[in-house]
Amino acid sequence: MPDPVSVLDPSTTRDWLADGATLIDARGLLQRGLRSLPGAARLPWTATRTGGRRSGRVATPEVLAGVFERVGVCWDRPVVVVDAGPSGWGEGARVAWALAWLDHPAVGWLPLLDRPDGLTARVPSPPSRAWSGGLRADWRVEGGLTVADGATVIDVRTAREFSGERRYGEVRGGHIPGARHLPLSSLWSTVGARTPDPVHAALEAARVPPDGPLLCVCTGGVRSAAAMVLLRRALPGRAVLHLDAGMWAWSADLQRPMAQAPAE
Repeated sequence: MPDPVSVLDPSTTRDWLADGATLIDARGLLQRGLRSLPGAARLPWTATRTGGRRSGRVATPEVLAGVFERVGVCWDRPVVVVDAGPSGWGEGARVAWALAWLDHPAVGWLPLLDRPDGLTARVPSPPSRAWSGGLRADWRVEGGLTVADGATVIDVRTAREFSGERRYGEVRGGHIPGARHLPLSSLWSTVGARTPDPVHAALEAARVPPDGPLLCVCTGGVRSAAAMVLLRRALPGRAVLHLDAGMWAWSADLQRPMAQAPAE
């Protein structure tokens, strides 16, 4: 069974758009080199969350479906989500992940590694088929912050954040005990790779076990969504999710343990 989110290149994206896909631009307004994409609906990743400024927790399914339908998404037409690639945080992957959680059948993510020349979509029309109420049960952990026994946590933040720097308003610094450090920056170069070898090499360098579920985490569930999508593409059949509530929520719960020394 194909993965719910496809990682696209510009050529494949143009094919999807020619077939009538809805185009969503998830790039931030302040990202360098931002240019409008004709026919695209702008939707920031923050529209997918609930709980305030320092929250990554995804909104309820009903609210989330309404957010998407208001920008022209329907459940019988493919959707392409574009972001700024390594110049951003992986915002497009977070939006694509939310769509996949709502059981959308065809979602593509284009992390732009160069300029978006030639990407044009039809102006979104009113949805012809609304959300059915379905969810992909294996696409999100309970509460967005559950670490099951036997799962390996992969922290995709920077080394300084992993070690304890509270860069984005976390209540406590550090990482989840036992987490492996695999920064998202090390995965961007794998986007255009023809084989999963670079991903396997990065996982081996981070001493990630060869089997068992993987749970990606960052501050608020954006970088971790990008890492999740890239890892799932390279590891077919392996359970890979991300903790959408992120370290904002984990560090704010004083009952949850934190570590500041490097993980084993």
